[in-house]
Order: sequence, then C-alpha cells, then structure tokens
Amino acid sequence: MQEQFTGMGHRSGVGSPPPFVSQSEVRAYTPLQAYFLYRLLRLVRLRQESAEALKQEPWLRRALDKAIYSTFLDCAELGVGAEARLVLGQRNAPSPS
Repeated sequence: MQEQFTGMGHRSGVGSPPPFVSQSEVRAYTPLQAYFLYRLLRLVRLRQESAEALKQEPWLRRALDKAIYSTFLDCAELGVGAEARLVLGQRNAPSPS
C-alpha cells in the first residue's frame, strides 16, 4: 500500500492543506507528487523574491525559468498539472507582506 500525503510531511487528514489547493479541494498526494509541487512552489517564490536581483543577472533568470518549466512538466507527468497551473497562476500575484 502506497502512503498518501496531503502535503510535504503531512499524512492524510493531518495538518493544513498545501498552499496550492483550497480547503474544499484537499486530496491525497503521493510523496513524489508533493515533492514536485512544493519544489515548484519554492522556485516560483524564489523568482518573485529575487525579481530585482534577476534583472541584473539575465542568465540566472533564464536558468530559474527553465527549472520552473521543467518542474511544471514533472508535475504534469505525475498527474498534478492542475495544481501546478495554480502555483504558476500565483506567480504574478504580489507577495504577502
């Protein structure tokens, strides 16, 4: 039996839902699905938080964009493409202060 997670380190029914789903849409994720969704979320946040520095280093911005795209494809292949699109949709949203 494969263990299911609702987020990185959160077994089904324990803890809060991952930030890429609403409270009403919580579902179980395999550890691999959760890993890649959180990796995508981390990369997108890194790009948001480093926007000014990335303007000075275009090669670094391109590398980060390629990592985001690659991780998105991994998510889609693992069956969590809808959640990955939600994370990417948050990409242009302002960061919480």
